[in-house]
Amino acid sequence: MSMIGISTAIGYSLIGLPLAFALAFIAFLFAFVPNIGPWLAGVPAVLVGLMEGGQMALYVILIYGGIQMVESYVLTPIIFKKTVDLPPALLLFFQVLLGLLLGALGLLLAAPILAVLMVIVQELYVKDVLEAEVKEK
Repeated sequence: MSMIGISTAIGYSLIGLPLAFALAFIAFLFAFVPNIGPWLAGVPAVLVGLMEGGQMALYVILIYGGIQMVESYVLTPIIFKKTVDLPPALLLFFQVLLGLLLGALGLLLAAPILAVLMVIVQELYVKDVLEAEVKEK
Protein backbone atom coordinates (compact mmCIF):
# COMPACT_ATOMS: atom_id res chain seq x y z
CA MET A 1 0.00 0.00 0.00
CA SER A 2 2.85 2.36 0.83
CA MET A 3 4.56 1.52 -2.44
CA ILE A 4 1.39 2.35 -4.35
CA GLY A 5 0.92 5.67 -2.55
CA ILE A 6 4.54 6.80 -2.92
CA SER A 7 5.02 5.68 -6.51
CA THR A 8 1.67 7.14 -7.54
CA ALA A 9 2.58 10.49 -5.99
CA ILE A 10 5.93 10.49 -7.78
CA GLY A 11 4.42 9.46 -11.12
CA TYR A 12 1.59 11.98 -10.99
CA SER A 13 3.98 14.75 -9.95
CA LEU A 14 6.33 13.94 -12.82
CA ILE A 15 3.58 14.35 -15.41
CA GLY A 16 2.25 17.50 -13.73
CA LEU A 17 -1.16 16.18 -12.72
CA PRO A 18 -3.02 18.59 -10.43
CA LEU A 19 -3.84 17.25 -6.96
CA ALA A 20 -1.14 14.60 -7.34
CA PHE A 21 -0.64 14.01 -3.63
CA ALA A 22 -4.38 13.92 -2.84
CA LEU A 23 -4.95 11.40 -5.63
CA ALA A 24 -1.98 9.35 -4.44
CA PHE A 25 -3.45 9.33 -0.92
CA ILE A 26 -6.73 8.07 -2.36
CA ALA A 27 -4.79 5.32 -4.18
CA PHE A 28 -3.02 4.46 -0.91
CA LEU A 29 -6.32 4.16 0.98
CA PHE A 30 -8.10 2.15 -1.69
CA ALA A 31 -5.14 -0.24 -1.93
CA PHE A 32 -6.45 -1.79 1.29
CA VAL A 33 -9.57 -2.96 -0.57
CA PRO A 34 -8.68 -6.08 -2.57
CA ASN A 35 -9.61 -6.46 -6.23
CA ILE A 36 -11.90 -3.43 -6.68
CA GLY A 37 -9.94 -0.86 -4.66
CA PRO A 38 -7.43 -0.06 -7.43
CA TRP A 39 -10.24 0.46 -9.93
CA LEU A 40 -12.07 2.80 -7.58
CA ALA A 41 -8.90 4.77 -6.87
CA GLY A 42 -8.08 5.14 -10.55
CA VAL A 43 -11.39 6.76 -11.48
CA PRO A 44 -10.83 10.15 -9.78
CA ALA A 45 -7.29 10.35 -11.15
CA VAL A 46 -8.46 9.72 -14.70
CA LEU A 47 -11.25 12.29 -14.28
CA VAL A 48 -8.75 14.91 -13.11
CA GLY A 49 -6.55 13.94 -16.04
CA LEU A 50 -9.48 14.42 -18.41
CA MET A 51 -9.91 17.96 -17.12
CA GLU A 52 -6.36 18.61 -18.27
CA GLY A 53 -6.88 16.91 -21.63
CA GLY A 54 -7.08 13.51 -23.24
CA GLN A 55 -3.32 13.06 -23.37
CA MET A 56 -3.00 13.69 -19.62
CA ALA A 57 -5.74 11.12 -18.94
CA LEU A 58 -3.83 8.62 -21.07
CA TYR A 59 -0.64 9.30 -19.10
CA VAL A 60 -2.56 8.80 -15.84
CA ILE A 61 -3.94 5.48 -17.07
CA LEU A 62 -0.48 4.30 -18.16
CA ILE A 63 1.23 5.33 -14.92
CA TYR A 64 -1.46 3.99 -12.62
CA GLY A 65 -1.84 0.79 -14.66
CA GLY A 66 1.91 0.21 -14.61
CA ILE A 67 2.09 0.71 -10.87
CA GLN A 68 -0.82 -1.67 -10.33
CA MET A 69 0.75 -4.29 -12.60
CA VAL A 70 4.04 -4.19 -10.71
CA GLU A 71 2.18 -4.42 -7.42
CA SER A 72 -0.13 -7.22 -8.54
CA TYR A 73 2.31 -9.38 -10.47
CA VAL A 74 5.57 -8.77 -8.58
CA LEU A 75 5.13 -7.45 -5.04
CA THR A 76 1.97 -9.26 -3.90
CA PRO A 77 3.14 -12.78 -4.88
CA ILE A 78 6.51 -12.18 -3.21
CA ILE A 79 4.83 -10.94 -0.03
CA PHE A 80 2.29 -13.79 0.00
CA LYS A 81 5.05 -16.34 -0.58
CA LYS A 82 7.16 -15.03 2.30
CA THR A 83 4.37 -14.38 4.82
CA VAL A 84 1.63 -16.96 4.34
CA ASP A 85 3.02 -19.33 1.71
CA LEU A 86 -0.21 -19.30 -0.31
CA PRO A 87 0.12 -21.14 -3.61
CA PRO A 88 -1.02 -18.70 -6.33
CA ALA A 89 -3.11 -21.32 -8.19
CA LEU A 90 -4.93 -22.27 -4.98
CA LEU A 91 -5.61 -18.61 -4.23
CA LEU A 92 -7.01 -18.03 -7.73
CA PHE A 93 -9.21 -21.14 -7.47
CA PHE A 94 -10.46 -20.07 -4.04
CA GLN A 95 -11.24 -16.55 -5.30
CA VAL A 96 -13.27 -17.98 -8.18
CA LEU A 97 -15.06 -20.43 -5.88
CA LEU A 98 -16.01 -17.86 -3.26
CA GLY A 99 -16.83 -15.33 -5.96
CA LEU A 100 -19.34 -17.77 -7.45
CA LEU A 101 -20.78 -18.84 -4.10
CA LEU A 102 -20.85 -15.52 -2.23
CA GLY A 103 -20.48 -12.88 -4.93
CA ALA A 104 -18.39 -9.77 -4.42
CA LEU A 105 -18.07 -10.30 -0.67
CA GLY A 106 -16.64 -13.78 -1.25
CA LEU A 107 -14.16 -12.41 -3.75
CA LEU A 108 -13.03 -9.73 -1.30
CA LEU A 109 -12.61 -12.17 1.58
CA ALA A 110 -11.10 -15.09 -0.35
CA ALA A 111 -7.43 -14.37 0.39
CA PRO A 112 -7.82 -13.81 4.16
CA ILE A 113 -10.10 -16.84 4.55
CA LEU A 114 -7.69 -19.03 2.60
CA ALA A 115 -4.77 -17.80 4.69
CA VAL A 116 -6.63 -18.71 7.89
CA LEU A 117 -7.56 -22.13 6.49
CA MET A 118 -3.95 -22.81 5.49
CA VAL A 119 -2.72 -21.95 9.00
CA ILE A 120 -5.40 -24.12 10.61
CA VAL A 121 -4.54 -27.09 8.39
CA GLN A 122 -0.82 -26.58 9.03
CA GLU A 123 -1.23 -26.38 12.81
CA LEU A 124 -3.92 -29.01 13.39
CA TYR A 125 -3.24 -31.59 10.70
CA VAL A 126 0.31 -31.35 9.49
CA LYS A 127 2.01 -30.68 12.82
CA ASP A 128 -0.24 -32.77 15.06
CA VAL A 129 -1.15 -35.74 12.88
CA LEU A 130 1.55 -36.16 10.27
CA GLU A 131 4.53 -35.25 12.44
CA ALA A 132 3.21 -37.49 15.22
CA GLU A 133 3.11 -40.43 12.79
CA VAL A 134 6.70 -39.77 11.73
CA LYS A 135 7.91 -39.68 15.35
CA GLU A 136 6.16 -42.96 16.18
CA LYS A 137 7.91 -44.79 13.35
